Amino acid sequence: MITLEEKLKQFTPEEREQIYARAEEMKKEVLILKAVRVEETAVPSLTLP
Repeated sequence: MITLEEKLKQFTPEEREQIYARAEEMKKEVLILKAVRVEETAVPSLTLP
């Protein structure tokens, strides 16, 4: 099985930089989605006005 590091070596440094930048964007999107999900599932009596 190929590792992520081995797969990334197939790309140019510029391509890897773009991949890492997109991964960082995706991490932020996931954190936002998690925060929204928590807010949606919060018990109304415990949420602040």
